[in-house]
Amino acid sequence: MWGINMKKTLSAMLALLLLSGIAVSCSDGAGDKVSETVPQSAVVADVTSAEVEDTGNASVKDNLPEDLDLGGMTVQIYSFSFETYDIIGKGEETGDVVLDAVYRRTKSVAERLNADIKWSDSPQEKWTDFSSELNTVIMAGDDVWQIVFAAGNATIQSNRGALFTDLKDSEYLDYSQPWWWEEAMAEVSFDGKERKYLVGDIALSNYLKAGCYYFNKNIYADLYGDPNDLYETVIGGDWTVDRLIELSSGAYQDLNGDSAVNDGDLYGLKLGNAEYLKHSEYGFDVRHYYRDENGYPVLDYDIDRGQKATDKLYQLLFDTMGNVYQTDYVPNSDFAQRHTFFHASQLMAAFSDELRKMEDDYGIIPYPKLDEDQTEYHNLLHNSSSFVTIPITCKNVPEVCAVIEAMCSESFRSVVEPFYETAMKTKYSRDSDSGKCIDIIHDVTKKNLAYEYNGQFGAGNLIADLLSNKKTNFSSTCEKQVSAANKKIAKAIAKLEAEQG
Repeated sequence: MWGINMKKTLSAMLALLLLSGIAVSCSDGAGDKVSETVPQSAVVADVTSAEVEDTGNASVKDNLPEDLDLGGMTVQIYSFSFETYDIIGKGEETGDVVLDAVYRRTKSVAERLNADIKWSDSPQEKWTDFSSELNTVIMAGDDVWQIVFAAGNATIQSNRGALFTDLKDSEYLDYSQPWWWEEAMAEVSFDGKERKYLVGDIALSNYLKAGCYYFNKNIYADLYGDPNDLYETVIGGDWTVDRLIELSSGAYQDLNGDSAVNDGDLYGLKLGNAEYLKHSEYGFDVRHYYRDENGYPVLDYDIDRGQKATDKLYQLLFDTMGNVYQTDYVPNSDFAQRHTFFHASQLMAAFSDELRKMEDDYGIIPYPKLDEDQTEYHNLLHNSSSFVTIPITCKNVPEVCAVIEAMCSESFRSVVEPFYETAMKTKYSRDSDSGKCIDIIHDVTKKNLAYEYNGQFGAGNLIADLLSNKKTNFSSTCEKQVSAANKKIAKAIAKLEAEQG
Protein backbone atom coordinates (compact mmCIF):
# COMPACT_ATOMS: atom_id res chain seq x y z
CA MET A 1 0.00 0.00 0.00
CA TRP A 2 1.17 3.49 -0.66
CA GLY A 3 -0.52 6.53 0.83
CA ILE A 4 0.43 10.21 0.82
CA ASN A 5 -1.14 12.61 3.26
CA MET A 6 -0.18 16.15 2.27
CA LYS A 7 -1.30 19.05 4.43
CA LYS A 8 0.10 21.52 1.93
CA THR A 9 -0.04 21.49 -1.83
CA LEU A 10 2.90 19.90 -3.57
CA SER A 11 3.81 23.07 -5.39
CA ALA A 12 3.91 25.07 -2.17
CA MET A 13 6.01 22.39 -0.53
CA LEU A 14 8.50 22.38 -3.36
CA ALA A 15 8.81 26.12 -3.33
CA LEU A 16 9.86 25.90 0.30
CA LEU A 17 11.82 22.73 0.40
CA LEU A 18 13.79 22.19 -2.77
CA LEU A 19 17.40 22.75 -2.18
CA SER A 20 17.62 26.31 -3.27
CA GLY A 21 15.27 27.14 -0.47
CA ILE A 22 16.06 24.71 2.32
CA ALA A 23 16.84 26.71 5.42
CA VAL A 24 19.63 26.59 7.89
CA SER A 25 17.62 26.37 11.10
CA CYS A 26 19.40 28.26 13.81
CA SER A 27 20.64 26.30 16.80
CA ASP A 28 20.10 29.24 19.14
CA GLY A 29 17.17 31.62 19.24
CA ALA A 30 13.85 31.36 17.47
CA GLY A 31 15.13 30.50 14.01
CA ASP A 32 12.55 30.50 11.26
CA LYS A 33 11.76 27.42 9.18
CA VAL A 34 13.22 29.37 6.28
CA SER A 35 15.92 31.44 7.88
CA GLU A 36 18.53 32.04 5.22
CA THR A 37 17.90 35.15 3.17
CA VAL A 38 17.99 33.36 -0.17
CA PRO A 39 15.34 33.18 -2.87
CA GLN A 40 12.95 30.28 -2.37
CA SER A 41 12.58 29.39 -6.03
CA ALA A 42 12.25 25.70 -6.82
CA VAL A 43 15.27 23.93 -8.23
CA VAL A 44 14.65 21.06 -10.61
CA ALA A 45 17.71 18.85 -10.83
CA ASP A 46 18.51 17.72 -14.35
CA VAL A 47 20.52 14.60 -13.67
CA THR A 48 19.35 11.72 -15.83
CA SER A 49 19.41 8.05 -14.90
CA ALA A 50 22.05 7.37 -17.54
CA GLU A 51 24.51 9.52 -15.60
CA VAL A 52 24.26 7.59 -12.34
CA GLU A 53 27.53 5.95 -11.34
CA ASP A 54 27.27 2.39 -10.03
CA THR A 55 29.36 2.04 -6.88
CA GLY A 56 28.13 -1.44 -5.93
CA ASN A 57 25.69 -0.46 -3.20
CA ALA A 58 22.76 -2.07 -5.02
CA SER A 59 24.00 -5.59 -4.27
CA VAL A 60 24.14 -5.15 -0.46
CA LYS A 61 21.11 -6.72 1.22
CA ASP A 62 19.63 -6.09 4.63
CA ASN A 63 18.74 -8.81 7.13
CA LEU A 64 14.99 -8.26 7.29
CA PRO A 65 12.99 -11.48 6.86
CA GLU A 66 12.04 -11.95 3.23
CA ASP A 67 8.49 -12.89 4.18
CA LEU A 68 7.95 -10.00 6.60
CA ASP A 69 4.38 -8.73 6.05
CA LEU A 70 2.93 -5.87 8.10
CA GLY A 71 -0.59 -6.60 6.94
CA GLY A 72 -1.34 -3.14 5.59
CA MET A 73 -0.40 -1.41 8.85
CA THR A 74 -0.45 2.38 8.62
CA VAL A 75 2.86 4.09 9.35
CA GLN A 76 2.49 7.86 9.70
CA ILE A 77 5.68 9.88 9.24
CA TYR A 78 5.82 13.45 10.52
CA SER A 79 8.48 16.04 9.81
CA PHE A 80 9.36 19.70 9.97
CA SER A 81 11.53 20.23 6.90
CA PHE A 82 13.53 18.36 4.22
CA GLU A 83 10.55 16.16 3.33
CA THR A 84 11.47 16.36 -0.33
CA TYR A 85 14.95 14.92 0.06
CA ASP A 86 14.40 12.80 3.17
CA ILE A 87 10.99 11.19 2.67
CA ILE A 88 8.90 11.71 -0.43
CA GLY A 89 10.69 13.31 -3.38
CA LYS A 90 8.03 15.06 -5.46
CA GLY A 91 5.34 12.55 -4.61
CA GLU A 92 5.56 11.07 -8.08
CA GLU A 93 8.14 10.32 -10.75
CA THR A 94 9.07 13.40 -12.77
CA GLY A 95 12.39 12.50 -14.39
CA ASP A 96 14.57 14.03 -11.67
CA VAL A 97 16.85 11.11 -10.85
CA VAL A 98 17.51 12.08 -7.22
CA LEU A 99 13.96 12.96 -6.21
CA ASP A 100 12.60 10.04 -8.17
CA ALA A 101 14.99 7.77 -6.27
CA VAL A 102 13.70 9.10 -2.94
CA TYR A 103 10.09 8.62 -4.06
CA ARG A 104 10.71 5.09 -5.36
CA ARG A 105 12.61 4.20 -2.17
CA THR A 106 9.63 4.94 0.07
CA LYS A 107 7.14 3.44 -2.39
CA SER A 108 9.12 0.21 -2.73
CA VAL A 109 9.41 -0.18 1.05
CA ALA A 110 5.64 0.20 1.39
CA GLU A 111 5.13 -2.50 -1.22
CA ARG A 112 7.83 -4.78 0.14
CA LEU A 113 6.48 -4.77 3.71
CA ASN A 114 2.79 -4.35 2.85
CA ALA A 115 2.62 -1.13 4.84
CA ASP A 116 0.53 1.98 4.21
CA ILE A 117 3.19 4.68 4.55
CA LYS A 118 1.79 8.16 4.90
CA TRP A 119 3.48 11.42 5.70
CA SER A 120 2.64 14.94 6.73
CA ASP A 121 4.68 18.03 7.52
CA SER A 122 4.30 20.36 10.44
CA PRO A 123 2.50 23.67 9.89
CA GLN A 124 4.99 25.33 12.25
CA GLU A 125 7.35 27.88 10.75
CA LYS A 126 9.93 27.92 13.56
CA TRP A 127 11.83 24.92 14.83
CA THR A 128 11.17 26.07 18.40
CA ASP A 129 7.43 25.87 17.74
CA PHE A 130 7.88 22.46 16.12
CA SER A 131 9.67 21.30 19.26
CA SER A 132 6.77 22.52 21.38
CA GLU A 133 4.31 20.82 19.03
CA LEU A 134 6.10 17.50 19.44
CA ASN A 135 5.96 17.86 23.21
CA THR A 136 2.26 18.74 23.25
CA VAL A 137 1.09 15.99 20.90
CA ILE A 138 3.29 13.15 22.16
CA MET A 139 2.70 13.92 25.82
CA ALA A 140 -1.04 13.78 25.14
CA GLY A 141 -0.50 10.03 24.79
CA ASP A 142 -2.10 9.31 21.42
CA ASP A 143 -0.37 7.16 18.82
CA VAL A 144 -0.55 9.87 16.15
CA TRP A 145 2.85 9.52 14.51
CA GLN A 146 4.90 6.36 14.28
CA ILE A 147 8.04 8.00 12.86
CA VAL A 148 9.20 11.58 13.33
CA PHE A 149 12.01 13.10 11.27
CA ALA A 150 13.21 15.71 13.76
CA ALA A 151 16.43 17.67 13.93
CA GLY A 152 18.75 18.05 16.89
CA ASN A 153 17.64 21.61 17.54
CA ALA A 154 14.03 20.46 17.99
CA THR A 155 14.95 17.41 20.08
CA ILE A 156 18.33 17.32 21.85
CA GLN A 157 18.84 21.05 22.23
CA SER A 158 15.24 21.49 23.34
CA ASN A 159 15.55 18.68 25.90
CA ARG A 160 12.82 16.52 24.35
CA GLY A 161 14.59 13.20 24.82
CA ALA A 162 11.77 11.81 26.99
CA LEU A 163 9.48 11.93 23.96
CA PHE A 164 11.32 9.23 22.02
CA THR A 165 11.88 5.49 22.32
CA ASP A 166 15.32 4.07 22.98
CA LEU A 167 15.96 1.77 20.01
CA LYS A 168 19.30 0.31 20.99
CA ASP A 169 17.89 -3.25 21.23
CA SER A 170 15.31 -3.13 18.47
CA GLU A 171 14.54 -6.42 16.77
CA TYR A 172 14.95 -5.19 13.21
CA LEU A 173 17.47 -2.35 13.34
CA ASP A 174 20.98 -3.51 12.44
CA TYR A 175 23.42 -0.72 13.24
CA SER A 176 26.37 -2.73 11.95
CA GLN A 177 25.17 -2.20 8.39
CA PRO A 178 26.87 0.46 6.23
CA TRP A 179 23.72 2.56 5.86
CA TRP A 180 23.76 3.51 9.55
CA TRP A 181 26.12 6.20 10.82
CA GLU A 182 27.07 4.53 14.08
CA GLU A 183 29.66 7.10 15.14
CA ALA A 184 27.16 9.94 14.74
CA MET A 185 24.48 8.08 16.70
CA ALA A 186 26.90 7.33 19.53
CA GLU A 187 27.99 10.97 19.55
CA VAL A 188 24.48 12.35 20.06
CA SER A 189 23.61 9.77 22.71
CA PHE A 190 23.76 11.30 26.19
CA ASP A 191 25.22 8.18 27.77
CA GLY A 192 26.88 6.89 24.60
CA LYS A 193 24.62 3.81 24.61
CA GLU A 194 21.01 4.79 24.00
CA ARG A 195 19.73 5.08 20.44
CA LYS A 196 16.87 7.57 20.46
CA TYR A 197 18.19 9.59 17.53
CA LEU A 198 18.96 7.55 14.41
CA VAL A 199 21.32 8.93 11.76
CA GLY A 200 22.03 7.37 8.41
CA ASP A 201 21.48 7.26 4.68
CA ILE A 202 17.73 7.31 5.22
CA ALA A 203 17.91 11.13 5.22
CA LEU A 204 19.78 13.03 2.51
CA SER A 205 19.82 16.06 4.80
CA ASN A 206 22.67 14.23 6.56
CA TYR A 207 24.72 14.95 3.45
CA LEU A 208 23.27 18.37 2.65
CA LYS A 209 23.94 19.89 6.06
CA ALA A 210 27.68 19.24 6.07
CA GLY A 211 29.66 22.46 6.28
CA CYS A 212 31.93 23.58 3.45
CA TYR A 213 33.56 26.62 1.86
CA TYR A 214 33.02 27.83 -1.69
CA PHE A 215 35.59 29.90 -3.56
CA ASN A 216 35.37 31.76 -6.87
CA LYS A 217 37.77 30.06 -9.26
CA ASN A 218 37.80 32.95 -11.73
CA ILE A 219 38.86 35.40 -9.05
CA TYR A 220 41.48 32.95 -7.85
CA ALA A 221 42.85 32.63 -11.39
CA ASP A 222 43.00 36.41 -11.81
CA LEU A 223 44.86 36.91 -8.54
CA TYR A 224 46.86 33.79 -7.82
CA GLY A 225 47.04 31.60 -10.92
CA ASP A 226 45.80 28.04 -11.26
CA PRO A 227 42.85 27.31 -8.93
CA ASN A 228 43.98 23.70 -8.83
CA ASP A 229 46.74 24.91 -6.53
CA LEU A 230 44.16 25.49 -3.81
CA TYR A 231 42.73 22.03 -4.34
CA GLU A 232 46.21 20.59 -4.00
CA THR A 233 46.64 22.54 -0.77
CA VAL A 234 43.44 21.01 0.58
CA ILE A 235 44.15 17.49 -0.63
CA GLY A 236 47.66 17.71 0.78
CA GLY A 237 46.26 18.58 4.22
CA ASP A 238 47.68 22.11 4.27
CA TRP A 239 44.45 24.15 4.15
CA THR A 240 44.63 26.27 7.31
CA VAL A 241 43.04 29.44 8.60
CA ASP A 242 46.32 31.28 7.98
CA ARG A 243 46.11 30.38 4.30
CA LEU A 244 42.49 31.54 4.27
CA ILE A 245 43.54 34.86 5.80
CA GLU A 246 46.26 35.27 3.19
CA LEU A 247 44.05 34.51 0.21
CA SER A 248 40.99 36.43 1.37
CA SER A 249 42.94 39.57 2.27
CA GLY A 250 44.57 39.58 -1.16
CA ALA A 251 41.20 39.34 -2.88
CA TYR A 252 39.59 42.45 -1.40
CA GLN A 253 38.89 45.23 -3.92
CA ASP A 254 37.47 48.69 -3.18
CA LEU A 255 35.27 48.60 -6.28
CA ASN A 256 33.27 51.74 -5.52
CA GLY A 257 36.39 53.75 -4.67
CA ASP A 258 35.07 55.24 -1.44
CA SER A 259 38.01 54.00 0.66
CA ALA A 260 35.64 52.11 2.96
CA VAL A 261 34.89 48.42 3.25
CA ASN A 262 31.21 48.12 2.34
CA ASP A 263 28.75 46.27 0.14
CA GLY A 264 29.92 48.05 -2.99
CA ASP A 265 33.24 46.20 -2.79
CA LEU A 266 34.53 42.71 -3.47
CA TYR A 267 34.96 41.08 -0.07
CA GLY A 268 37.53 38.43 0.60
CA LEU A 269 35.13 36.63 2.93
CA LYS A 270 31.66 37.36 4.20
CA LEU A 271 30.75 35.07 7.06
CA GLY A 272 27.15 35.35 8.17
CA ASN A 273 25.42 34.29 11.38
CA ALA A 274 26.76 32.59 14.49
CA GLU A 275 25.92 29.21 12.96
CA TYR A 276 28.92 29.46 10.69
CA LEU A 277 31.07 30.65 13.56
CA LYS A 278 30.17 27.32 15.15
CA HIS A 279 31.12 25.44 12.00
CA SER A 280 34.45 27.26 12.13
CA GLU A 281 34.92 26.55 15.83
CA TYR A 282 34.34 22.83 15.42
CA GLY A 283 36.50 22.75 12.31
CA PHE A 284 39.50 23.63 14.47
CA ASP A 285 39.46 20.37 16.45
CA VAL A 286 39.35 22.03 19.85
CA ARG A 287 38.57 19.48 22.55
CA HIS A 288 35.22 20.37 24.11
CA TYR A 289 34.46 17.36 26.31
CA TYR A 290 35.25 13.78 27.24
CA ARG A 291 33.12 10.90 28.51
CA ASP A 292 33.54 9.57 32.04
CA GLU A 293 33.80 5.89 33.02
CA ASN A 294 30.02 5.53 32.72
CA GLY A 295 29.85 7.12 29.29
CA TYR A 296 28.43 10.46 30.43
CA PRO A 297 29.83 13.72 29.03
CA VAL A 298 32.08 16.06 30.98
CA LEU A 299 32.75 19.43 29.35
CA ASP A 300 36.49 19.99 29.32
CA TYR A 301 38.03 22.44 26.85
CA ASP A 302 41.61 22.49 25.69
CA ILE A 303 42.18 26.00 27.01
CA ASP A 304 45.33 26.81 25.05
CA ARG A 305 43.96 25.58 21.74
CA GLY A 306 40.60 27.19 22.42
CA GLN A 307 42.26 30.55 22.99
CA LYS A 308 44.34 30.15 19.84
CA ALA A 309 41.21 29.28 17.85
CA THR A 310 39.41 32.34 19.22
CA ASP A 311 42.30 34.65 18.36
CA LYS A 312 42.65 33.23 14.85
CA LEU A 313 38.97 33.59 14.06
CA TYR A 314 39.04 37.13 15.38
CA GLN A 315 42.00 37.87 13.13
CA LEU A 316 40.21 36.35 10.14
CA LEU A 317 36.93 38.21 10.63
CA PHE A 318 37.82 41.49 12.30
CA ASP A 319 41.50 42.21 11.64
CA THR A 320 41.74 41.18 7.98
CA MET A 321 40.99 43.91 5.45
CA GLY A 322 38.04 42.98 3.28
CA ASN A 323 36.65 40.26 5.53
CA VAL A 324 33.45 40.82 7.47
CA TYR A 325 31.21 39.06 9.95
CA GLN A 326 27.50 39.82 9.98
CA THR A 327 24.71 38.53 12.18
CA ASP A 328 22.41 37.80 9.24
CA TYR A 329 23.01 34.90 6.89
CA VAL A 330 24.99 35.76 3.77
CA PRO A 331 22.74 34.88 0.81
CA ASN A 332 24.08 32.61 -1.90
CA SER A 333 23.46 35.44 -4.33
CA ASP A 334 26.27 37.47 -2.76
CA PHE A 335 28.72 34.77 -3.75
CA ALA A 336 27.10 34.04 -7.10
CA GLN A 337 27.20 37.73 -8.08
CA ARG A 338 30.91 38.14 -7.27
CA HIS A 339 30.42 40.17 -4.10
CA THR A 340 32.66 37.82 -2.11
CA PHE A 341 35.60 35.57 -2.94
CA PHE A 342 34.98 32.95 -0.22
CA HIS A 343 31.55 31.83 0.95
CA ALA A 344 31.14 29.85 4.20
CA SER A 345 28.10 27.62 3.90
CA GLN A 346 27.00 23.99 3.56
CA LEU A 347 26.87 21.49 0.73
CA MET A 348 23.19 22.25 0.16
CA ALA A 349 24.14 25.63 -1.33
CA ALA A 350 25.52 23.85 -4.40
CA PHE A 351 21.95 22.92 -5.34
CA SER A 352 20.68 26.48 -5.08
CA ASP A 353 19.39 28.25 -8.15
CA GLU A 354 21.95 31.02 -7.60
CA LEU A 355 24.98 28.74 -7.73
CA ARG A 356 23.60 26.63 -10.55
CA LYS A 357 23.25 29.76 -12.68
CA MET A 358 26.50 31.34 -11.49
CA GLU A 359 28.58 32.43 -14.49
CA ASP A 360 31.96 32.18 -12.77
CA ASP A 361 33.25 28.74 -11.84
CA TYR A 362 33.46 27.87 -8.17
CA GLY A 363 35.21 25.26 -6.07
CA ILE A 364 34.09 23.38 -2.97
CA ILE A 365 36.50 22.77 -0.10
CA PRO A 366 36.23 21.91 3.61
CA TYR A 367 36.47 24.33 6.51
CA PRO A 368 40.15 25.05 7.19
CA LYS A 369 42.29 23.59 9.94
CA LEU A 370 43.46 25.77 12.79
CA ASP A 371 47.12 25.03 12.13
CA GLU A 372 49.50 22.60 10.47
CA ASP A 373 49.65 20.48 13.63
CA GLN A 374 46.00 19.50 13.17
CA THR A 375 46.08 16.00 11.76
CA GLU A 376 42.80 16.06 9.80
CA TYR A 377 40.02 18.37 8.73
CA HIS A 378 36.91 18.52 10.87
CA ASN A 379 33.53 19.39 9.42
CA LEU A 380 30.42 19.87 11.51
CA LEU A 381 27.13 18.24 10.55
CA HIS A 382 24.61 20.91 11.41
CA ASN A 383 22.00 20.27 14.09
CA SER A 384 19.17 20.87 11.64
CA SER A 385 19.94 17.63 9.78
CA SER A 386 17.35 14.93 10.32
CA PHE A 387 17.24 12.38 13.11
CA VAL A 388 14.80 9.53 12.72
CA THR A 389 12.86 8.93 15.93
CA ILE A 390 9.96 6.84 17.19
CA PRO A 391 7.66 8.57 19.71
CA ILE A 392 7.05 6.82 23.02
CA THR A 393 3.37 6.63 22.06
CA CYS A 394 4.02 4.22 19.18
CA LYS A 395 2.26 0.90 19.79
CA ASN A 396 4.05 -1.14 17.11
CA VAL A 397 7.72 -0.32 17.65
CA PRO A 398 9.21 -3.53 16.13
CA GLU A 399 7.14 -3.21 12.95
CA VAL A 400 7.96 0.48 12.62
CA CYS A 401 11.65 -0.32 13.10
CA ALA A 402 11.37 -2.75 10.19
CA VAL A 403 10.05 0.10 8.03
CA ILE A 404 12.94 2.35 9.14
CA GLU A 405 15.55 -0.35 8.45
CA ALA A 406 14.06 -1.01 5.03
CA MET A 407 13.99 2.70 4.15
CA CYS A 408 17.58 3.22 5.28
CA SER A 409 18.94 0.15 3.52
CA GLU A 410 17.05 0.98 0.32
CA SER A 411 18.47 4.51 0.47
CA PHE A 412 21.95 3.00 0.59
CA ARG A 413 21.16 0.79 -2.38
CA SER A 414 19.30 3.18 -4.65
CA VAL A 415 19.38 6.80 -3.41
CA VAL A 416 22.92 7.59 -2.25
CA GLU A 417 24.56 6.84 -5.60
CA PRO A 418 22.45 9.20 -7.74
CA PHE A 419 22.54 11.87 -5.05
CA TYR A 420 26.11 11.79 -3.83
CA GLU A 421 28.16 10.26 -6.61
CA THR A 422 26.32 11.82 -9.55
CA ALA A 423 24.42 14.93 -8.48
CA MET A 424 26.65 16.18 -5.67
CA LYS A 425 30.09 15.21 -6.96
CA THR A 426 29.46 15.61 -10.66
CA LYS A 427 26.42 17.67 -11.62
CA TYR A 428 26.71 20.35 -8.94
CA SER A 429 30.48 20.47 -8.80
CA ARG A 430 32.27 22.40 -11.50
CA ASP A 431 35.28 20.08 -11.69
CA SER A 432 36.61 16.70 -10.56
CA ASP A 433 38.83 18.19 -7.85
CA SER A 434 35.75 19.55 -6.09
CA GLY A 435 34.54 15.95 -6.11
CA LYS A 436 37.74 14.87 -4.36
CA CYS A 437 37.24 17.59 -1.77
CA ILE A 438 33.60 16.56 -1.31
CA ASP A 439 34.91 13.08 -0.49
CA ILE A 440 37.16 14.66 2.14
CA ILE A 441 34.21 16.62 3.52
CA HIS A 442 32.07 13.48 3.68
CA ASP A 443 34.79 11.50 5.45
CA VAL A 444 35.47 14.09 8.16
CA THR A 445 31.96 15.46 8.79
CA LYS A 446 30.81 14.65 12.29
CA LYS A 447 28.16 15.31 14.87
CA ASN A 448 29.40 16.78 18.16
CA LEU A 449 27.81 16.21 21.55
CA ALA A 450 28.81 19.55 23.08
CA TYR A 451 27.30 21.39 20.11
CA GLU A 452 24.08 19.35 20.05
CA TYR A 453 23.47 19.65 23.80
CA ASN A 454 24.44 23.30 24.11
CA GLY A 455 20.81 24.33 24.46
CA GLN A 456 20.39 22.10 27.50
CA PHE A 457 23.65 22.67 29.32
CA GLY A 458 25.42 25.65 27.74
CA ALA A 459 29.15 26.18 27.16
CA GLY A 460 29.12 24.11 23.96
CA ASN A 461 29.82 27.03 21.63
CA LEU A 462 32.05 29.24 23.75
CA ILE A 463 34.26 30.41 20.91
CA ALA A 464 31.39 31.25 18.57
CA ASP A 465 29.49 32.99 21.36
CA LEU A 466 32.47 35.18 22.18
CA LEU A 467 33.20 36.10 18.59
CA SER A 468 29.58 36.90 17.80
CA ASN A 469 30.00 39.61 20.45
CA LYS A 470 33.45 40.54 19.11
CA LYS A 471 35.23 39.31 22.23
CA THR A 472 38.28 37.09 22.66
CA ASN A 473 38.53 36.46 26.40
CA PHE A 474 38.15 32.71 26.02
CA SER A 475 40.50 31.63 28.79
CA SER A 476 38.91 33.86 31.42
CA THR A 477 35.33 32.89 30.61
CA CYS A 478 35.79 29.18 29.98
CA GLU A 479 36.21 27.93 33.56
CA LYS A 480 33.10 29.66 34.90
CA GLN A 481 30.79 28.63 32.05
CA VAL A 482 32.08 25.07 31.87
CA SER A 483 31.64 24.64 35.61
CA ALA A 484 28.03 25.80 35.40
CA ALA A 485 27.36 23.51 32.45
CA ASN A 486 28.84 20.48 34.20
CA LYS A 487 26.56 21.08 37.18
CA LYS A 488 23.57 20.94 34.83
CA ILE A 489 24.94 17.74 33.30
CA ALA A 490 25.34 16.21 36.77
CA LYS A 491 21.69 17.00 37.57
CA ALA A 492 20.60 15.43 34.30
CA ILE A 493 22.60 12.29 35.07
CA ALA A 494 21.11 12.02 38.55
CA LYS A 495 17.59 12.45 37.16
CA LEU A 496 18.18 9.82 34.47
CA GLU A 497 19.64 7.29 36.90
CA ALA A 498 16.75 7.85 39.33
CA GLU A 499 14.26 7.16 36.54
CA GLN A 500 16.13 3.98 35.60
CA GLY A 501 16.00 2.80 39.20
